[in-house]
Amino acid sequence: MAAMEAEHSGTDAQRHFQTRPWAPDGDSFQTRANEEWLFVAKDEDSWPRPLDRGREIVQLRHLRRRAEATRARLGVEEVIALRLAAGPMCDLYNMALRADPAGPPPPLVGTNRYPATIRALVSALAKLSRAPP
Repeated sequence: MAAMEAEHSGTDAQRHFQTRPWAPDGDSFQTRANEEWLFVAKDEDSWPRPLDRGREIVQLRHLRRRAEATRARLGVEEVIALRLAAGPMCDLYNMALRADPAGPPPPLVGTNRYPATIRALVSALAKLSRAPP
């Protein structure tokens, strides 16, 4: 989970891209990768400012107890990855996945291709596909 947090919170060279705001799908609000990490992975009382922007706040422990997560035996990283991918971070993950490895890095993603998060997302989707109904 530390690798996933580092991908979103930024460290040294990556910090520029993680703290850079963007407006997902032309929405009226701007967000940042580190804010989306806080919204999904941290409790509301640890947020520096309100991050819900009209979205439903569901604490991570409640998401982990959902029937689907329990049946698929999802780990905490996988639940976080699913929640992140279901929100504005989907834009950055798609940019990272579609980027030409030989070409210049996409402006919003840079060299951060979110490998730990995408691995957790793929693992979660595989487990959900095999889980009993």
